[in-house]
Amino acid sequence: MKHKLWAGLSAFFIVICLLIAATAKWMITDEPLSASSKKHLKTDLLYHPDTEQHPYFAFLGLDAKDQVDADVLGRYRYHQEWANYIQNKNALQQPEIDQGLNQNLTRADLSDAEKQLLHQLQQDLNQASDEFEYRVLGNKTALQKLIKREAIPLKRLSGLLQQNQYVSLVLPLQAASPNYGYVRHLQILTLANIELNTADQLSEYRAQFQQAHDFTQNRLSLIEKMLMQNWMSQMIDQIRREQLRMKVKTNLKALSSEQLSLHASLENELATQYLVTQYLAQFYAAYGENMSWVYLPNKTFNAITEQNAVYWPFSAVPYTELEQKLGAIEHPVKSKWRLKNSVGHILSQVSEPNYERYMVMTQALNNKIFAFNALNTGELDIAQLNQNAEGRRYFEKQGKLCVEIPYPENKIAALNLKADSCVKI
Repeated sequence: MKHKLWAGLSAFFIVICLLIAATAKWMITDEPLSASSKKHLKTDLLYHPDTEQHPYFAFLGLDAKDQVDADVLGRYRYHQEWANYIQNKNALQQPEIDQGLNQNLTRADLSDAEKQLLHQLQQDLNQASDEFEYRVLGNKTALQKLIKREAIPLKRLSGLLQQNQYVSLVLPLQAASPNYGYVRHLQILTLANIELNTADQLSEYRAQFQQAHDFTQNRLSLIEKMLMQNWMSQMIDQIRREQLRMKVKTNLKALSSEQLSLHASLENELATQYLVTQYLAQFYAAYGENMSWVYLPNKTFNAITEQNAVYWPFSAVPYTELEQKLGAIEHPVKSKWRLKNSVGHILSQVSEPNYERYMVMTQALNNKIFAFNALNTGELDIAQLNQNAEGRRYFEKQGKLCVEIPYPENKIAALNLKADSCVKI
């Protein structure tokens, strides 16, 4: 009897050990990249050490000193940031490129007073084109001095906007992001320069708008796309002001389905998230920490891709369908805890930007262009406008012609959107 009992206990113990071993193996075993991950991950956005020339370098080096070639500085920053990333394998420590050399090649920052002035001009652009004009004229001397000092970067920005083969590359995790704030300052100075130094402001604003319009046909990152589209929206107000002043009619080119699409921007975001997922385990492994019990890179990335997959069909959704499709999206309830890949599970849940907001913002800009063009067709007849085949819903509000934002009304407040589809009547 005792032998049978011991045999039974031994068998039970062996089974338990096998189950524990199987569970342990299951927990630390990663999975291959899914078909969807492979499809949407664009490896040309990732690091290629033999890249010597690329339009993206001009963007990275936009804030170079006047005597420094922007492309050369951009190339140095790109390769040095990646070299630090590969060598250190620890983005959490945020290693920096050779700051001595980088600072010697970078132009001096704007003064606090100059930043404050540009901030005020930015607020004016967001609110009323007339206020922008008055503030520019009221600060003519200071702005002329600033424009003269930033003449070369302004020329660089204009040259960059003429690129038709531009692709926004992906930087490593610890890298300092491109100087988006400085790009915004140059955009404001470009408009201020038109106000101060151009006789035919309408033609110049139209030309600048078209240049920015054409540039957005490139493969831009999400932040670059929003940066350019916000600028275009502000220029529409400037064009409308000049058009009313000169009493002439003019039209603007609407966005194509490719420009409305966030497909390329989503691919850029996904490539960035790939870097996060694939290298996180290696960072900890460099310090002798085994993360495989709680973190699996491929499984995490596959989960992120699957979450984002709901947005891929929206790459060029017509206006009439966007509101309906966005309202029909059902996001599954996300559990807070999971045994396998617990850290990766949490990471996948916090990695998703509000893509719906960006889709709506892009459509809002296009609607603003349509509202602008509608005001140039003749006598304003909103009832007639609302018979359009695209299903756009025009309305008048506070002296402006607007188009309803294509998003479910019960969700609109969460997007924190202002009237971005309105043009002064």
